[in-house]
Amino acid sequence: MQYPPLEILPLNEGWEKIYKMGVLPLQQSVEGQGTELWGANKFIMVYDLVFKLCIQRDPYNYSEQIYKNYCKVIGEYIHSGSEHLSRAQKDSDSKYLEEFYLRWTRFSIYINRMTKVF
Repeated sequence: MQYPPLEILPLNEGWEKIYKMGVLPLQQSVEGQGTELWGANKFIMVYDLVFKLCIQRDPYNYSEQIYKNYCKVIGEYIHSGSEHLSRAQKDSDSKYLEEFYLRWTRFSIYINRMTKVF
């Protein structure tokens, strides 16, 4: 029995879709700039893209690159939060604690959603 050839999904194309459909809207939503956290359809589409990029046969298996991109995006999100903390720390201790609590809450939601996809 012959199977139809699988379509190869290039890393750049796949990651761009993952970032635009999943990562960026999630960041915006968590930061209060978006309308919703991922709905079921969007979650499945992003999850499917990650899955496809990670199960392709070598040399098209992009598991390592996807993981590196994931770590980079998480690091950038943490860095953006630390900038908010630095500004709040200059104001007062109570402002810093409020900002820390807000950052931690948002990061918890963000990382929870991201780990479900990656």
